[in-house]
Amino acid sequence: MEMKIFTFSAFIILLTVGPLAMPSEPLCVTLASTSQDGLLKKNVVGCSDKIFLRRAAEIIHFEIEASRFVPQKAVSNNLKDFSEYLVNENLSLIVDIIVVSLEKGFSPPIEPSPVQSSQLKSLNLNTGHYEKRYVEQIGISAQIELIQIFKEAENRTSDNEIRAFTHRHLLLLERRLKKALALRDYQNRG
Repeated sequence: MEMKIFTFSAFIILLTVGPLAMPSEPLCVTLASTSQDGLLKKNVVGCSDKIFLRRAAEIIHFEIEASRFVPQKAVSNNLKDFSEYLVNENLSLIVDIIVVSLEKGFSPPIEPSPVQSSQLKSLNLNTGHYEKRYVEQIGISAQIELIQIFKEAENRTSDNEIRAFTHRHLLLLERRLKKALALRDYQNRG
């Protein structure tokens, strides 16, 4: 009888977290801590909020890493200025993501995803049309993805802090996208 219970339990666990769970997805657990008054409080963040925070952190690390090479590879001062602006904005944003994540009991990634890392290698190894590819991949596509996941998180979350966080940063992200689109227009004219 004991073996059947174990097998049934293992089967249930396998169904809920086994082959259906992606290894890179954050584990959704509730962490507890003690408040100042000695009472137990829960720092709960839902799975979708953890996935949002993880994806946002990875994209931001991706943009920072891609921007490191712009001063050596780019000729255009406009692109160099844009990449410096993007890095400065992202350093501030990643600090905010780390703070929110840690308050919710979740440690965000400290580097781009494996797929993004391979994209970085491709971007940095190929020198032909580097500036245009940087603007398209980092300036425009990554900003569109960030805006999309921030909007989805803002609409989906039940956590007021995460909703406020996403709302606060959406205008910044939209401003960055406008700058990248203007840079692409400038490149296309030249």
